[in-house]
Amino acid sequence: MSDLANIFMNHEGYFIDKWEQYIGIYESELAPFIAAGQPVSLLEIGVQNGGALQVWKKYLPVGSRIVGIDINPDCARLEPDENTSVHIADGTDQAALDSVLGDLTFDIIIDDGSHRSDHIISTYAALFPRIKGGGKFIIEDLHASYWSEYGGGFRTETSAMEFLKGLVDGLNCDHFRDTGTTRKAEIDHLRDFGRSVARMTFYDSVAVVEFMKVPRDAAYRQMYSGGETPVMPLSTLFDVGARSHVDTRLVGRTAARHIDRMLLGRINELSAAQPALGPATAGTALAAENQALRAELAATKASTSWRITEPIRRLGRLLGKS
Repeated sequence: MSDLANIFMNHEGYFIDKWEQYIGIYESELAPFIAAGQPVSLLEIGVQNGGALQVWKKYLPVGSRIVGIDINPDCARLEPDENTSVHIADGTDQAALDSVLGDLTFDIIIDDGSHRSDHIISTYAALFPRIKGGGKFIIEDLHASYWSEYGGGFRTETSAMEFLKGLVDGLNCDHFRDTGTTRKAEIDHLRDFGRSVARMTFYDSVAVVEFMKVPRDAAYRQMYSGGETPVMPLSTLFDVGARSHVDTRLVGRTAARHIDRMLLGRINELSAAQPALGPATAGTALAAENQALRAELAATKASTSWRITEPIRRLGRLLGKS
């Protein structure tokens, strides 16, 4: 048996029950913390008889802090191990949680509470700000979100599963278009979420939200490398003005030289064609494109990504002659 399975099946303390697939899920998701070997902090909503808290204590690195919260006052009778504590509070009540947790933050938060959809959503909203960078928020027993007696149902809008599906949009927040103003609050929330979350993983009955170590403050950049284009021309692949800011591109050394030549070549073509066309509409359009290309070239030269890859001093000299 694996380490966690061995600990679980040979556990002699307080009673614990989990679905069998959860063992592999937890071994996979907690592997980075186990490999690091450094103490971590874990919060579990839903203590019941306290067996899970004891298993986490055995499985996580030595010195880890385990905190359990349950609404049942009888849980106060449990005798926690060292570095383990149990608090009586409603896991859906922000004020109650703040009262018992103070300023604590956690590497791992597990929601194994009532499994009601509205409670899952409320608990997530109350606790996700307490996840440390690189931490994980794990929700168990999501199969209950398909059950009407737990406030859910298949494709029911208010179910926990539909709520989590909606959060997936936040992972793609940099690509939202035509969102309008009627859903501004929702869009803003998803953008905040998307800038702090690394991934969302779904398993049978379990969802895991993994947070970035440091929230990103900009969109992911498009990367360019190489230079030969035997199928599609570089002018098509490198769209001038397609990005809101040139620093959304990361250009490799070889690609920089090819893009440099492509832009300068087009500028020279336009510069030669424009006088012949005069001030007509076509000439004006070419002049505008010429100006846009020059701006693109100058901005690209000044961009952080270009400076990082290679200072191309030749670019300035050529631009001055074109």
